[in-house]
Amino acid sequence: MKIHWKIPISCIQLLLILALLLGAQGEVKAGQFDEGVAAYNAGNYKKALKLIEPLAEQGHVLAQQFTGLIYDITAAIGGPLGNKNKRKALMWYRKAADQGAPVAQYNVGIIYYFGRGVSKDFSEASKWYRKAAEQGVAPAQSNLGVMYEKGEGVPQDYKLAAAWYYQAAVQGDVDARKHLVKAAEQGEVNAQSNLGLMYITGQGVPQDYKEATRWFRKAAGKGFAEAQYSLGLTYEKGLGVPQDYKGAARWWRKAAEQGHASAQFNLAVLYLKGRGVPQDAQQAVHWLRKAAEQGFAPAQSVLMKLQQK
Repeated sequence: MKIHWKIPISCIQLLLILALLLGAQGEVKAGQFDEGVAAYNAGNYKKALKLIEPLAEQGHVLAQQFTGLIYDITAAIGGPLGNKNKRKALMWYRKAADQGAPVAQYNVGIIYYFGRGVSKDFSEASKWYRKAAEQGVAPAQSNLGVMYEKGEGVPQDYKLAAAWYYQAAVQGDVDARKHLVKAAEQGEVNAQSNLGLMYITGQGVPQDYKEATRWFRKAAGKGFAEAQYSLGLTYEKGLGVPQDYKGAARWWRKAAEQGHASAQFNLAVLYLKGRGVPQDAQQAVHWLRKAAEQGFAPAQSVLMKLQQK
């Protein structure tokens, strides 16, 4: 049976970008490294290792990542050195990961998650996924979201799952978007609110104000303050709904009563201007103070100006 090995394209792209950056900075011997990459692309892994592994042994992080990648691929192809190459892949990924290389951190996470050459260890996998995710690696963010959703190696937490899916989805990660949509359709309010944010900004999906409003409304109707605040913004600006200051005031009040500082500030501004609510300086000051007490700088600034009059 022929084994087809697939490395995530996002990781290959990241490695090639790093190659350009580090090569330009002279951190690796560009000619030797480039020749090794060319051999790798031609499927000549033996020659690629001969050229790149010595650079990895000198401590060059990109060479370490690429050496790990080559051992990873040759391990997947199989043969008598399969298990040995799995261990070598992990060794080189770890060396690069310990230097803070995000792609290597992601790959270490994969190895521990699937138990490739080591025992499965969800706790260790989540640790390395998190390191890569915090540096913006979308597949790591998506995988960490899965782990939070399932409670693998971390306490089950749908809110954090939705947050990580969102971080990956806005970068265009298709799997993360699917996970986020599924969670939203199942009624998870963080996922619904985050999906609304994607549609309102056009990040990871085509911009669609009506679709954004639809998802905000689902979460807002369940009392989720962040979605109530966002829904208020759509009414204030007329995005996906007719402009309606009364509607904005209604949703901002719901969020403000839950302690949402931005909603408290925006509601205060409506009272100052008499938009959607009767003009009322006392109510404005009341909500400004609420926001100011939470350290919301715009509210503190407006409140100070009002007190100076």
